[in-house]
Amino acid sequence: MAFQFNLDRDLAVDDTSYSSTQRTINASVARSALGYFVAANPEVLFNINDATNGDTEALNISTTAAYNQLAGFCFPSQNYIPKANDTSVTAAGIRIVSIARPTLEDRISPGSITASVLTSSQNSANAFVYNDLETTGGLSSLSPIGELRGPLTSSLSSNIVGTVFYDYGILMFHGNDLSNGIDYTSKLAMNASGFHLNSISAINFLSVSVECKTNKFIKNGQYFCHVYNKEANFSTNPTFANTSGSVYSNLTASPTTFISSIGLLNESGEILAVAKVAPVVKKDFNSEAVFKINLEY
Repeated sequence: MAFQFNLDRDLAVDDTSYSSTQRTINASVARSALGYFVAANPEVLFNINDATNGDTEALNISTTAAYNQLAGFCFPSQNYIPKANDTSVTAAGIRIVSIARPTLEDRISPGSITASVLTSSQNSANAFVYNDLETTGGLSSLSPIGELRGPLTSSLSSNIVGTVFYDYGILMFHGNDLSNGIDYTSKLAMNASGFHLNSISAINFLSVSVECKTNKFIKNGQYFCHVYNKEANFSTNPTFANTSGSVYSNLTASPTTFISSIGLLNESGEILAVAKVAPVVKKDFNSEAVFKINLEY
């Protein structure tokens, strides 16, 4: 039996809260993220894993599809991926850190990112460090986005090397780090052909670890379901009726039902949530009931 909510009367609380979790994305959290390099040149193979990384059966495919998909999704108004530090120039290749949804939760918290990039000739003390700064610029039509810059200290770094898409967990390195001599958009000779989340083990690797906060949003609602004396006294169970659809005579005078579940439906009658009543509540023409449902999602 369905009842219409009066949201001015029956909805007590309707708000949103969120929690933050500090995370480190690296080799110690397997399957939490992917790090890879793709290029627009169809001759370059898309290889996010290989025998060196422990997968001898990894497929090598053209990077064009992955590159164009990212261009169309992240920069739909431009149909290409611009260099982060010079948007008039097309990025020939890009390096991506893509955080898996279970690790990402709902988004990366803006302003929380510290990305450390190592080459084979470096140790952790000499890593190239980048932070994010939320921006309202027109680089992408997606929102919110942030700029990956050199360390944000007392003065604002102008060394823009990439873009963060907070809601999608994507860190895109598509700029030229002039101060450190690394162009993240190119496949450099003898160096930086890929982008991996593991430790440095060969000269052709760049390795990245990311520290950030992730946010999980929780929608809170409290609904009061009023069941008046003449309501919910007949069951929708088919055993209440005979084969012709008529309610059995011994159940038509003053039947008794027991409310065990409450469903919340949208305007189309589609069920959105189910609340279980424990213990079940007895209902007849001489009683009324009010149920308070706490909904979090």
